[in-house]
Amino acid sequence: MSISNILGFDGKLLPSVFPAVSPYPPVATGLGAVLAVSGAGNSLPMTNVGNIGCSNIAAPFGSILAFGSDLITNGATNNLGILPVGNLTLAGCQTKGSMLVGDGTSSKELIVPVAPALPDGSVLILDSTTSLGVRWGGEAGDINSITPGTNIDITGPTANPIVALKAPLTSTLNMGAVAITDSAGAVGVSGQVLTAGTGGQTLWGSNGVASITPGSNIGVAGTASVPVVSLLSPLTSTLNVGTQNVQGTTSQITLTNGGSQAVQQATTGFTSIDSTIATTKANVFKTSISIETNADKVSIQPTSILKTLGTTALSVGSVGSAPLNLFGAGGNANGITLAQIANVGTVLQTNLSNVKFYPDTLINNNNLNTVGVPLPQVDYQRLTLTNLGLTNTNVWADYGSAVFSGYTAFGRDSNGFIWLADATGSIQVWDSTITTLQFSLAVSGGTNTVNVFYLQGGYMWIGGNFTTVADGNGVNATPQYSITRVDIATNLFDPINDGAVFGVQIGYDVFAIHDINGVLGIGGNFNTKSNGATPFSNIAEITNPYAIGGSQFYNEFQGGADNTVYAIYNDSTQGRTYIGGGFLNVGISTSPTPLNYCGYYDATFVGWFQVANNQLNNQVFTIKPTSYSQILLTGAFTTSMGISFDYSIYLDNTTPNTFIDTNFNMGGVLPDYRQGFYNGSYNTLIGFDNTFYISNVSGVWTSLGQCGAGALITGIDDWNGSYKVIGNTYQYVRSHSVLPHSCVFTGSFVYDGTAYGNYTIVPRNVSQQFIGDDANSFWSIIGAGVGTFS
Repeated sequence: MSISNILGFDGKLLPSVFPAVSPYPPVATGLGAVLAVSGAGNSLPMTNVGNIGCSNIAAPFGSILAFGSDLITNGATNNLGILPVGNLTLAGCQTKGSMLVGDGTSSKELIVPVAPALPDGSVLILDSTTSLGVRWGGEAGDINSITPGTNIDITGPTANPIVALKAPLTSTLNMGAVAITDSAGAVGVSGQVLTAGTGGQTLWGSNGVASITPGSNIGVAGTASVPVVSLLSPLTSTLNVGTQNVQGTTSQITLTNGGSQAVQQATTGFTSIDSTIATTKANVFKTSISIETNADKVSIQPTSILKTLGTTALSVGSVGSAPLNLFGAGGNANGITLAQIANVGTVLQTNLSNVKFYPDTLINNNNLNTVGVPLPQVDYQRLTLTNLGLTNTNVWADYGSAVFSGYTAFGRDSNGFIWLADATGSIQVWDSTITTLQFSLAVSGGTNTVNVFYLQGGYMWIGGNFTTVADGNGVNATPQYSITRVDIATNLFDPINDGAVFGVQIGYDVFAIHDINGVLGIGGNFNTKSNGATPFSNIAEITNPYAIGGSQFYNEFQGGADNTVYAIYNDSTQGRTYIGGGFLNVGISTSPTPLNYCGYYDATFVGWFQVANNQLNNQVFTIKPTSYSQILLTGAFTTSMGISFDYSIYLDNTTPNTFIDTNFNMGGVLPDYRQGFYNGSYNTLIGFDNTFYISNVSGVWTSLGQCGAGALITGIDDWNGSYKVIGNTYQYVRSHSVLPHSCVFTGSFVYDGTAYGNYTIVPRNVSQQFIGDDANSFWSIIGAGVGTFS
C-alpha cells in the first residue's frame, strides 16, 4: 500500500484505513485517538492516561506519530511512564552517552567522543559559539588557569598543569619551624650541616672541621667544633701589612717604644716615628701633630704651625744656600698676613743693613663721603688714605611739593614758573622750587587731557583733548577745542579764534605745537576744524597766533597728512619744517606726496621732501635738534634702507637723506612722544626701565640712572642747575644731582704741632700717606699734602 492510498486530499488519513471497531472520527483529537490499547475486545481512546504499561514502543521508519491538541497527561503531572523498565528508542539519538539538544528550531544528537579522545571525568560546557550551545570539554573541575608564586614553576597544559619547585630558587625559602630531611630521610640535629655524599646524595653530617693549626701571630682557643681564632698579643713575628691600611675605630692603636709613644686615632701617612731621646715625643692626632720636649712644644695643624709652650724663638728657615719661600697666593687678595698683637712693636729686619720694616695699612672711602680712621696700633705704623669717590655718580630725589598723583605734561615759562598738568585737566603753576603755588587753571570736556605745554610769543600754549578752559575755580569758562593759550603777563586764558572756529575737531588731540616762521604749527589726530565743515588733516597752522584773541585764522598746513602727527620741528636756518608720526602721505589735499612716517616741507623749494631715503618702517615720535649738526629721530621704527636701527637715528642737518646710527640702545622698549628734550647744548632721552640718558657728543650717551618718576615719563626739562623729570604715576617732580666725590677722613691728626680731627681729600682716586707716633696716639702726614686739615 502506498502513501497515496491512505491519505486524502486534505492530508488526513482516510477512514478506510482504520478498523471498523474504531469509531471515526474519534471522540477526542489527541495522541490517545491514534494510540489505543486493546482491552476486552474493545478499542478505547487514550485520554488522561498516566502510564502505558508495555515493554517497548518502537516507531519503525516511516511511521507517523500524530499529536492532536492534547497532551498525554494524568491531570496534575506531565509524565510518560514506560513500565516495567524497558527501552525507548529514539531515532537520531542512539550513540552511547549522546543526548538530544535543541538548536533553536529542532532537536539534534550531541555525541560524546569516546575515551581516550575525551577522558573520563570530562564535563559538559556551555559554549555560545557552537551550533548547539553546549560541548563536551576535556577540562576537569573549575580550574581555568594557575598563576605561579615565588619559587613555583607551572608547566604542561592548562587541563593537566605540572607544578614544581623552581631550580634555582628566585627568593628566600622560609622553612619556618619545619625540619629538612636529607636524601636518606634523616632529620639533622643541632650543629650538623648538609654535605654532599656519593651518588649525588645530600646528607646531614658534621661541619667537617677536625682541627685548626695556628700560624705565625695567630692563636687558637675554644673547642675543635667551635674554635676561637685571634691575633697573638704580643705578636711573635713582624706583622707585614703590605699596601693595606692600619685603621682604628673606637679604640686607639698604640705603638710603644720605651718611654716614647705615638698615638694614632685615624688614617695617617707617616712612614716612621723615631725617637732617640726618651724625653722627646711626637703625638699624631686626628687634626694635628705635636712635637714636644719637657721645655718646648710645637703644634702642626692643617692651617698653622704654632709654638704653644716655651719662650725660645720659633725659627722657620732653611739650611745652606736654599732660600725660604712663603707663598701667599691661592686667590686671597691679602697674600701673606702677619698677625700682630695690639700695641706691641713688630721688628722685621735683615742681617745686611739692620733695616726695619713696619706694618702698613690702607683705608679707602668704600663709597662713603665720611670715613673714620682708628689710632695707630703699632709703633711707627704707616697709613695710606685713598679717596676712590663714589660708584654711583648720580642721584634722583623728590623736588618740591607733592602736587598731583601723576602728571601728563609740564613746562616752564619766562617768569621761572613751573606748569604742571594731571589726567583730570587740572593745571597748577608753581614757583621754580615747587614750594609756592602761584595760580590754578583747568580744562574740561573731551578726555580732559593736557598733552603739551609750549612757550612762545608771551603765551603758554596748551594742547590736548578738551572743549572748555577756565580759571581754577571754574570761572569764566570759555569754549576752546584742544588748543588754547594763557597770557603769562596776566595769568589768564586768552582764547583764540577767528569768530567761528575755536580750535580743531571736537574730541580729538593736539600732540605737538611749534612756531613755524611766525605761524603756529599744531599736529595731532584731528581731521577737521572745530566747526566740523573744513578739512583739517592732522597738521594745521594758526596765522596771527600772537595777536589779540579773535583775530586768528586756522588753515591746513601744506595739504595735511593722512595720519597722526606726533612731532613738529622747524629748522629756520635751513627753511625746513620737519614732521613725524604715523602717516604715509602728506599734502593729501593739494599735491599728495608719499612720505613714510617722517619728512620736511622746504619753504625755499616750496614742496615736501623725504628723509632717510623714505625707508623708515614705522612711526616717528620725536624730532629734536642737537649741538653737533645732526637731527635726532626716535620712534617705533627698526629699519631704514634695510639697515637695522633700535628706534633712533641721526639725520644729517644739511642732507636729511643721509643718516647714521645713534648707538643708543633702547633695550627693546619703545620710546614715547614725550620722552625727548633739547635745551640748546645737549640731548636727553628716556630709555628702558625709566633710565635717563644724556648726550653732548654724537653717538655717545651717558646714563644718569633710573629717575624713579613712575611707569611712564611724561615730561623732561632742566632748571636751577639740574635735570627734572615727571611721570604718570608719581606725585613729585624728580630732580637729578651729581653726588659729591670728596671724602672726609676723621681721626687724630697732628700737623706742625697742631691737632686736627679731619683730613679732607677732594679729588677722586687720590691717596695720602701718614705715619703713627711711638705712643700710638696720632698720625703725622708724609710728604706734601693733597688734602686739607680741619
